[in-house]
Amino acid sequence: MLQSAVCFRYYRRPIKVGPPPEPADLSKTLYETLGEWRASAQYTHNEWKPTRFWLRDEEDLLERVYPTAKPVTDIATDLGRSVSAIRAKARSLGLRRPLRGRAADAASAIEATPPPPPVCW
Repeated sequence: MLQSAVCFRYYRRPIKVGPPPEPADLSKTLYETLGEWRASAQYTHNEWKPTRFWLRDEEDLLERVYPTAKPVTDIATDLGRSVSAIRAKARSLGLRRPLRGRAADAASAIEATPPPPPVCW
């Protein structure tokens, strides 16, 4: 019984050989203008994800609020955008959040320690 299971595992189906497929009719897939493409049945518009550009007022608000301790979720609801959009725009503007937790403790410890005295040889 084990022998038949091993043989069945390595069994390959025979390859079917037939006539080659018909070449595609390019007159049905290529369009002269963008308007023809949009009017065709193949075109589907993505209406669920519209492109919203950032206004200068929104960028100014983000530059003022993002470096503070205000949560990013609150900033996102104020601007009507997603959290990932807020973080991506802040990264492109070069904005940083304030340090918190162990990173803030380490930064304050580094600032509190005096520099070592100069070594004279």
